[in-house]
Amino acid sequence: MFAVVITGPPGAGKTSVLTALSDALSDDDIAHAAVEVETLVWTHPALTDEQWARHVQAACELYREAGHRLLLVAHTLETDTDVTQLLAAVGVDAVFLVRLEAQPSTLVERITGREPASWSGLPELVDHAQHLAASMPDLVGIDLVLSTEGQRPEDVAARIRAALPALVGRGGGGWDTPDVTTSDVELVRSAWDAFSRGDVTAAADMLDPAVRWYGAGEPDGEGACRNRDEAAAFIRRAINDGLTAELLDIRDAGDRLVAVIQTHAPPERERSPEPHGELITVRDGKITEIVVYPTLEDALGAAGLGGCT
Repeated sequence: MFAVVITGPPGAGKTSVLTALSDALSDDDIAHAAVEVETLVWTHPALTDEQWARHVQAACELYREAGHRLLLVAHTLETDTDVTQLLAAVGVDAVFLVRLEAQPSTLVERITGREPASWSGLPELVDHAQHLAASMPDLVGIDLVLSTEGQRPEDVAARIRAALPALVGRGGGGWDTPDVTTSDVELVRSAWDAFSRGDVTAAADMLDPAVRWYGAGEPDGEGACRNRDEAAAFIRRAINDGLTAELLDIRDAGDRLVAVIQTHAPPERERSPEPHGELITVRDGKITEIVVYPTLEDALGAAGLGGCT
């Protein structure tokens, strides 16, 4: 998944530009999902950092499972730590960071024009926006800086698209993450072979240190693995319980792989279930994510393969 992240101080036009960019991509039939983080996590009392990250992660994961590979995100990133936390929560493979800016007086004018004069938080927001106007230029990792002074949101959105040629043109799709390679397929085969013969060390070595392994729609559900150590522990428990997983087939899904898995239970248990599908992401020679679906058809559908068997 590729993300375009739009940031800037309050009043810079993040929401308006996000809406304009989404509208323009929709008009050109470029599939995408859009997330305004501050609306997504709007609560009282405010969420903790951990809760905030889980909300964002869950929303983005659902979009990924629905087959979206382009994500538009708007959020006020105040520090470099904020940038790191957001990118970790969004969990994309590549990102393009856009910072919007405007004169402090313009920010104040826009904020006071849109917010109710009776709102108790207005003075604090106005002061904070002016502070961020001075501090946000120090953010690292920004790919594009655009002024919204005297600019229509549609014009700013067009400049973002011009900076990313893959977002221009009907149908789009050039923003896709890298397609899988033959070596990626062999890596997955080797990992499952190691699992089948009970070699936990070899299987875990093919996993990224921050690998995610979980049931579809439950990235933080019971039994979900959030790193290599947890995944290795899961494999050991399965082996100790007499469970094995046979890799029947691998389907190419562009930037991911669909593994057709047959789980085998010990003879004393009920018969083994029907084969199921697991959607696997490989990056830089390591497995970074495994999403387990109850059926092969579900996994194929999530991969955008239309449930072909």
